[in-house]
Amino acid sequence: MRSEASAENVRAGPPARILIVDDHEVSRAAIGALLRTEGFEVTDVGTDQDPVAVAVAFSPAVAVVDVTPERAAGFDIAGKLVALADPPAVVLTSSALRRRFGPRLDGQFFVAKADLCSAALMRELGDGRFRQQAGWPL
Repeated sequence: MRSEASAENVRAGPPARILIVDDHEVSRAAIGALLRTEGFEVTDVGTDQDPVAVAVAFSPAVAVVDVTPERAAGFDIAGKLVALADPPAVVLTSSALRRRFGPRLDGQFFVAKADLCSAALMRELGDGRFRQQAGWPL
């Protein structure tokens, strides 16, 4: 198990590790700063770097991956992260509205960038399916 943290005790236990994958440095910095203030251990990587190698080295419980309706890069990265031997739970995010993706987001965890904050992640973490994917106790 990657983390002893859960949605209920994340602040009391060791900080949950979150990887942010986004091609915009400003977005990575803003999301990272917000999550760090809530006590998460965060690292970020651009899509032009090797997010999979960073995930293997960092071993995050959660990966927040930026996707766009026009390009497949974010979805490809998310797929590679989920295929790891010890995968993080993947939350997709975008500045585009969910409806612009059509069925591509069916069955995926998604938080719009405008709503991305620790509270939104914690709502997702409260979902039993997400917590199981993250390897956290139900």
